[in-house]
Amino acid sequence: MFKHVLVPLDGSGFAELAIPYAVDLAHKSGGKITLIRVISPPQPTSADLAPDASKLMWQLRTMADKEAQDYLQALTDSLNKQGHTADWDITGDPSPADSILTMATEKGVDAIVMSTHGRSGLGRFVFGSVAEKVVRHSDVPVLLIRAKETAS
Repeated sequence: MFKHVLVPLDGSGFAELAIPYAVDLAHKSGGKITLIRVISPPQPTSADLAPDASKLMWQLRTMADKEAQDYLQALTDSLNKQGHTADWDITGDPSPADSILTMATEKGVDAIVMSTHGRSGLGRFVFGSVAEKVVRHSDVPVLLIRAKETAS
């Protein structure tokens, strides 16, 4: 039923709680799992006016990309060693929700599995909700896993 499942990750233990659910969905149909990491570009500041600011911003982005690659590669290696089919990708966008939705369309996934911190009220108003936007605008089913406070 779900031949290709997308799992957005942010590097936290909370986000990784979605992986076993994605594995279960994909495994039942012999499907594939794609892990993605959205790296938001650094926000410009007054320091960007300094002569070396663009070089520093490029170095920071390069370091973030390398860290994300290593992180995702380790997770996919583990999944593949367990007999699952998994790959990974990195995308950059100021809006993580838009990146997730674009990646889902580009990769032709059948479902998105992601964790949520379950904010409500003022927390959701102030911080917004990536998961909520993905659910509202996705063309494929979205399974939200409520993160527990014990995850790191």
